[in-house]
Amino acid sequence: SVAILFVIIWLFEQSNKNTRLISIFSAKKVAESEVSIFYDKSPYYWPIWCASGLIIAVTILSLVYDRSAEETVDTVTLSRFPLYIENWVGERELIATEIKDKLGADATFMANYTQLSQSIPVNLYIAHYRSQRKGVSPHSPRVCIPGGGWQITSFKRTETQGHPANQVIIEKGQERQLVYYWFLNGEQVIANEYVNKWYLFQNAIWHNRTDGSLIRYVTPIMANESLEEADKRIQSLIQRTDKMLSQYLI
Repeated sequence: SVAILFVIIWLFEQSNKNTRLISIFSAKKVAESEVSIFYDKSPYYWPIWCASGLIIAVTILSLVYDRSAEETVDTVTLSRFPLYIENWVGERELIATEIKDKLGADATFMANYTQLSQSIPVNLYIAHYRSQRKGVSPHSPRVCIPGGGWQITSFKRTETQGHPANQVIIEKGQERQLVYYWFLNGEQVIANEYVNKWYLFQNAIWHNRTDGSLIRYVTPIMANESLEEADKRIQSLIQRTDKMLSQYLI
């Protein structure tokens, strides 16, 4: 709706170079020539009609989006996500009820995985939402991390296993952690939160689906190791679980 407002403002400005939109909020005497602005057949006022058409189109799409019966996926089986994956062994971690309620997810999975050869864990968290029409959606780690007392010291968009991902380094006191996360929107893998919302809207209109998931991996960066070593560890688990995710989420 905000984006539409900006479009309308721009179209108004283009249609009348001598009048700023802010002027509609001030009282002034209106000349007779200005009264007929909407009846002027000049081609310079085409943006006004475009803006009107845009508003009507978006209104119709919104009504269809809100009223149509949504198709939901009932085959999500996160409870059966494997804990033994090659040389990795996982231990389920329970999520407190009050936190589950805040997350609003229909299915969650969280486990700490360690390799047989070392004890440093990689935490895997998955949250799945059958529908995001009622304002319930994955909580972006980029927003939630500061709420937990952690500070984001590095954020970049990257790739892992051939798809986009967000790589984040966070700190709290002397502790450092490496985080990777992305979103699943149907079969689409998306890193950017805003692009994810756009695909969500597209899927709702064209496929009548708003299901989606958040995938997040976290591992500590130990005091005696480099970022590259921590990244190698987290990538090892991502490599072994990435292709599995679709089996339990789609």
